[in-house]
Amino acid sequence: MAGLSPRVPLIPSAPRRVSSRAAPALAALLALSACAERRPDPFPGADDRAALAVDGQVFAGYGYQSRTRGEGEAETTNAFVIDRAELGVGYAAESGLGLELRLEAVRTAERGSYIGVDGNSLVMRVRRARGFYSGQVGPVGLDVELGLVTDPWLAALLPRFHQRATGPLLAEQFELFDANELGAVVGLRFWKDRVTLALGAANGEGRADTEFNADKTFTARLSVELPVAEVSGAPLRVGLHGVARSGSTGPEPRPTPSDRIGGALTVDHPDYGLGAMYLRATGLEDRGDEDGEAIELWADARLVSEWLGVAVRWSRFDRRPAGGDVAGRRRLSAGLFGDVHTLLPGLSRTRLYLLYDDEQIDAEAGSVPGVAEQTTGVRLVLEVAAGRRF
Repeated sequence: MAGLSPRVPLIPSAPRRVSSRAAPALAALLALSACAERRPDPFPGADDRAALAVDGQVFAGYGYQSRTRGEGEAETTNAFVIDRAELGVGYAAESGLGLELRLEAVRTAERGSYIGVDGNSLVMRVRRARGFYSGQVGPVGLDVELGLVTDPWLAALLPRFHQRATGPLLAEQFELFDANELGAVVGLRFWKDRVTLALGAANGEGRADTEFNADKTFTARLSVELPVAEVSGAPLRVGLHGVARSGSTGPEPRPTPSDRIGGALTVDHPDYGLGAMYLRATGLEDRGDEDGEAIELWADARLVSEWLGVAVRWSRFDRRPAGGDVAGRRRLSAGLFGDVHTLLPGLSRTRLYLLYDDEQIDAEAGSVPGVAEQTTGVRLVLEVAAGRRF
């Protein structure tokens, strides 16, 4: 899908050739995982046949944190966590038609609360559920999806953001864009898929709510990505992405505006990643009089023997309430990672991160207005992913 980057594979592996007649079904199948972090490789098999795929992903870890509030003493915590647990299944027919169902584990309590189902248990919910078509209309690639679909902006960035296990992008973390939404996306691909245009229409309430008002949220995303060099036998791609959204959330008669505009630069390679993103938001959560500004930078590279690497992220998110002071959050994360699957094969991805985090929260932005916070810590994060195509 253009909205979901149909050239992103379900399972990373070595490139192989396929017959041109099988292309529609295979391209549709490769759209099943918008969060896969590797370059395209065709479905292994040159037959003209339908394809079934199953995959899963888990982010688990342990962290130690020290938090200082104002002039008070530091509070320390340590805990084991699961940041992501997903399981997906999809089917693509020879015609390019297909369907996907993806489940995720979530805590049942609302943000800032500890009271949910059976305490604050992890339960499974639907993350994505959609029907789709991926094919060609003359020289133009056409992708259509309907249901609980991935937002076009995040669909462009997530496959090119190699560090998702270290934490979500600002756009997802602060719900500037909901990762998945009830709606429809139409995508067009030009110039050998180097230029993509995705147009989305959705309820605007996210995947956790039904529609509250008569207005819809409309998103347009344009991406241009070019291979500029070949490095270590794989293309190095540089992409420019722009997005604009007009929408609303909340009930009548005064729904909250939810408008966004922004852009991103990405450099993508199996061994290297680089990105910069800027977003301007009008309307945050249920506050129509509050604006936001997000800036995020990231870089990662394999350095030693194709398995040991370094990853760095920096981000800033400012909230501007009407008539109030700017409240900002700044975060720096840096560390090492090891791709264990290159040493112990068996899963499509096994990556271990050792990270240092430092987060600064301005006065007005913390849980207690007027009190600044600083949180530092060390985390160990294990990312595992596996899947199979039939």
